Amino acid sequence: MEDSNEIVEEAPSDDGALEVRVRIVYLGKVLDRLSLKDQGCSSNADSSISSQVIKLKMPGELFEIVNYEWNVAPAFRRRMIRAFADKASASKFTVNIRLTSLAPSKVDHAWCDRISQLILRNLELEKLMWTLSTLGGAFSALGEYSLSFADRAARTSVEQLNIALELGDPILVSRCKLYIALSLAQFGRLRQAAEMVRVQHKKAMELRSELLRRCCLGIWAKLRQVRAARRRNSKDLSLDQAAQHQQ
Repeated sequence: MEDSNEIVEEAPSDDGALEVRVRIVYLGKVLDRLSLKDQGCSSNADSSISSQVIKLKMPGELFEIVNYEWNVAPAFRRRMIRAFADKASASKFTVNIRLTSLAPSKVDHAWCDRISQLILRNLELEKLMWTLSTLGGAFSALGEYSLSFADRAARTSVEQLNIALELGDPILVSRCKLYIALSLAQFGRLRQAAEMVRVQHKKAMELRSELLRRCCLGIWAKLRQVRAARRRNSKDLSLDQAAQHQQ
């Protein structure tokens, strides 16, 4: 408790402002003394009344939270002082806080702030990921009719892959690679696409991800459909050329 130096000690004054002195006690030993005078909280009490003592009891974990809010939140501090003033008839009073236990460890608020920023960043990346997923699905569907949309779908899948790598999600990375494999199939690079699907299916078995395994089966079925369509188109083209030669 010796590092609680955010609250500055001030000398007593007679300007009518409320002044509170806090003593933190554990097992009969004074751990710390704090003092604060708040100009925003005026007192209607008779200044001739001597300082009074208010006794509180709380666990160390709760005191850690109260102490942090006391130091960073002026509105909370003002409400606390007013609450103390309601119990005392003097403009200067002492609050004795007896801790029933010590906090197991001091809360690292700076680290909490860093983690909060990291969580918000990941949430924004995930939101961007699913936005790109919607666009990529639309481009991929239109890629069946135009290679320019297939190219857009491939570029979108690459952007998704970069985000997935930044998020560090191996299943999401594999799914993005499956999307790229589908784009390769639309460009006629079926062997390369099939090899990518085999690699990701092996990864799904290693990760024991049923979702990823089913995604691999779905893309594999799509590759078979594309190959069958290309064979039909090639056969129809051969028949048309043969018919033209006979004519």
